[in-house]
Amino acid sequence: MTTNSFEHRRNQNRMILVALLAVALLPLVAAIVLKVTHWHPKRTINYGQLIKPAQPLRDVNIELRTGDKIRLSDLRPHWLMITFSRGACLGACAKNIYKMRQVHIAQGRHAQRVQRLLVVLPGEEHGEMAQMVRAYPNMKVVVGPLAEEQDLARQLKTPDGDALRDPGWIYFIDPLGNYMMRYPPGADPSGIRRDLARLLRVSQIG
Repeated sequence: MTTNSFEHRRNQNRMILVALLAVALLPLVAAIVLKVTHWHPKRTINYGQLIKPAQPLRDVNIELRTGDKIRLSDLRPHWLMITFSRGACLGACAKNIYKMRQVHIAQGRHAQRVQRLLVVLPGEEHGEMAQMVRAYPNMKVVVGPLAEEQDLARQLKTPDGDALRDPGWIYFIDPLGNYMMRYPPGADPSGIRRDLARLLRVSQIG
């Protein structure tokens, strides 16, 4: 092998080594740049507002409108969609429970992994409540005890406080009892449906 051939081969090997080293260091360099510049993607894959980190909920005793007394944890390992109402379920509440039903039905064979809850806080109840409950037979309606309802509502934080102060939201609770996503009044049901379908598809629980 001539001297020129040897030098050429050595330069080739050096270039290959440098290239391999650059590839190995690229993820580290990218991570450092992202951390220093505080860059975050402008758009996330989920439609709802993700709770980061997910918040474990304290268990609560609840009484259903049917008279059954259970604990919230008894509903595991279902995914829970929860919304709140003060007395009669009108306005935003009525829209929410309709959205929740449509989102639930749209999950097809995975629908059995999901449970819907309406938590009725004290307020003036009208005859429409009984009619509404009959229209949504697969939804569980929580009517007490008040202290336990309030405890649950205070754990579900919103930008304006919590579900006690701002009851017009829809909340997702995962099968382990973690508060992990929320949707404001007026949220598009198509976005909620896509989020839930993705969660059910990738989740190994519930």
